[in-house]
Amino acid sequence: MTLNSRNIYTAMVAKALTAFAALGVLVCGACSSNDVIEEIKEIDTTGTDLMRFTRATEVPATRATRAANYLKTGFMVSTYKAFGSTTAQQTVMNKYQVNYTTTGTDWDGNTNDNWEYINVNGQSEKYWDYSNFPYRFNALAPYPTETDVVLADENLSITKSYSYQSCTNGTVTPENTVAEPYMLAQVQRDGNGTDKDIYAGGEISSNAASLNRYVALPFHHLNSKIRFGVYSLNPWATEHKLYIQDLVVKVASTDFVTKADKYEASGAGTWKLSTGNSGFTGLTTATGTTLLSYSGVSSGSPLEDNDLRKHQGQSTAYFLQCPDGIMQIPQEGVKMTVSLKLMQEGTDDPFKTYTNVPVVLKLENSTTQDTYNWVSGNIYTYYLILDFDNKLEIQFTATLTPWEDISGSLNTDLEQ
Repeated sequence: MTLNSRNIYTAMVAKALTAFAALGVLVCGACSSNDVIEEIKEIDTTGTDLMRFTRATEVPATRATRAANYLKTGFMVSTYKAFGSTTAQQTVMNKYQVNYTTTGTDWDGNTNDNWEYINVNGQSEKYWDYSNFPYRFNALAPYPTETDVVLADENLSITKSYSYQSCTNGTVTPENTVAEPYMLAQVQRDGNGTDKDIYAGGEISSNAASLNRYVALPFHHLNSKIRFGVYSLNPWATEHKLYIQDLVVKVASTDFVTKADKYEASGAGTWKLSTGNSGFTGLTTATGTTLLSYSGVSSGSPLEDNDLRKHQGQSTAYFLQCPDGIMQIPQEGVKMTVSLKLMQEGTDDPFKTYTNVPVVLKLENSTTQDTYNWVSGNIYTYYLILDFDNKLEIQFTATLTPWEDISGSLNTDLEQ
């Protein structure tokens, strides 16, 4: 049993994505899949068939606990009708730029968010062609400002580096846009009104009576994320604060991937990234990489947060400096170690010192796991457990939390 299993207290989760399409175009009898259809210039005054992106003004009930912060950036999209047909597939939108805009606030004071493509870079309206489903939408966010992206019907190439992040005393480097320059979305709308999340799998929505409805575009992360928390079991009853100093989490395995120069995906129009770093090329590897370091404090309000007497159980765990997590290149076979000093308030001498303790999970079937596989779009939370009834032994466990719940500051869905 591995960390990929869902029935152990190690876990992972991936999220979803979406897209859009067009109509009102001239017939192209023998167009190839990459031919760009001539655009209709006149405006449909009824507006019922115009292709549009959804406005994200509220959180759906199924996601009510998640932060209502939506993707406020532009993106690039290529759209194809009759997708997959060797004779009928045609390009509707070729690398269209879609900009984020606002149109004031609604009656409740919320900002009206919109994503518009009309008249951007001379782009004209697009309309649904009900005789040529399915529609496929391939999208990339944010909109590229450099010529570092190839976005086609079955091929994606990003000549931009992706990187791991480290956290030192609460400072994460490099910044998020450097570690992960682009996110991806890939959605198909079928003739029965079903929107499929091609990248993540599963159904997004279905409405056969509303084939021309707004199309949502949730984007997926290519990187993975990890984070670390600590809590105690059977805490020692003491009036003195217990806190952590000189914490270091390092990679113990060799050939740890710290950077990739390029990402490529192709084949049947599906950009599915599996376990490992498939799709990433030009890899840089290292040994002994430090992921997280925390020198700690001995007084003041930060010490109050660090006091392990307050963190008794996973639900009250203390997250070590970078609670949102740090990005990593997806990969397999990662081993980690933890070093730290357990201090007691009022003394400069460590109460207990731990040096290069392997991060080994105890699984439900009494086996252990000391290597980990990180998959794109997933966040892995590792907990250090201090057992005060067992000679202060360090134990470990891991749990799954959807990335978007953790980051809080950015929800990467454009939802209807």
